[in-house]
Amino acid sequence: MQNKLTCPVKLSRQNVITMIRFVKIMHDLSELHSYQASIDLPTVAQFSSKNSGVMMGYDFHITEQGPKLIEINTNAGGGYLAFHAAHPTNFAVAASKLKLKLLQMFVQEITLYGNKPARIAIIDEQPENQFFFPEMQQFAKILSQDLGIPTDIIDPSKLENKNHKLFFNGKQIDMIYNRHCDFYLETMPDIRAAYLAGNVCLTPNPRIYGLLADKRRMIIWSNLKALLEISISPTVGNFIDSIVPKTHLLVDLDLEKIWNDRKQWVFKPINQFGSRGVILGSSLRKNRFNSLPIKETLVQQLVKPSITDCKGYDKPMKTDIRVFAYRDKILGIGARIYRGQVTNFQAPESGYAPVSLIGTGLKI
Repeated sequence: MQNKLTCPVKLSRQNVITMIRFVKIMHDLSELHSYQASIDLPTVAQFSSKNSGVMMGYDFHITEQGPKLIEINTNAGGGYLAFHAAHPTNFAVAASKLKLKLLQMFVQEITLYGNKPARIAIIDEQPENQFFFPEMQQFAKILSQDLGIPTDIIDPSKLENKNHKLFFNGKQIDMIYNRHCDFYLETMPDIRAAYLAGNVCLTPNPRIYGLLADKRRMIIWSNLKALLEISISPTVGNFIDSIVPKTHLLVDLDLEKIWNDRKQWVFKPINQFGSRGVILGSSLRKNRFNSLPIKETLVQQLVKPSITDCKGYDKPMKTDIRVFAYRDKILGIGARIYRGQVTNFQAPESGYAPVSLIGTGLKI
């Protein structure tokens, strides 16, 4: 799996410190009982699993006022590409560090769950057709060879349910690394049943998604009054509120006013992932606006991505930053450069780029 981008993205020391602080605060928030009690979670996310979620991704746009959160992902892809971009000339040597971080992360998940699995499955919908399939292959290789646990990459439809236990080719699956985007397991009843019966370590799981990655949580995080009502200190509340763009459900807003001010907003479906269904207000037509499901559409303050000038490129590239994390531990920071309305890797020269830190005394 190669990453040929050489265009470095510069990040200031202060912006990196701010993003790291935000990640740690959000992890603490997710474990706060008053916060958990304030959220109406679906049944599957109310199940309190012992473990957490590997490879979290916190996505930011960097502005003149500092980093602004765009979204949080519980099954963030691209960690392998980002690490490769950070070490383009000596990746073979640097890969040992990545391997160690991955192993430590999975070992801690296994420790939290309580039982070492005999077999692991990495699942996604038709995984061999996914953009990050080569990354999944690398993870499976590390888990199999270095952790010593046989690991398969499969579509969830290939799993067999026997008494709420999961099997693949006749062998029980004790742990699942979930790359699938059915976060609440609505289309995967066999996995849901095994998870709720405590027969599989699912990472990431519906609970951590519901607490941190469900886009509706940004409504709370961008509302200082709501944060203070769940016993967060004013200092922490103001910090979270300063990082998260104002976010609302469309149903709670004056539709005529939002339409008139649409260029200041981004419209996002609550039940989609990545950039699917996202519409910039400046591109929104009236008939499309009128067709938006008001109870299932988020309206988020527009935060434009920063721009990176790349030598040899015909035009500057839009840029966002993804901080990879496990719980409150930072795994690495990657920069994604792209063209188009939203982040994607379809346009030529799009992808992960190396990050250049400005300032001294900071190590990731």
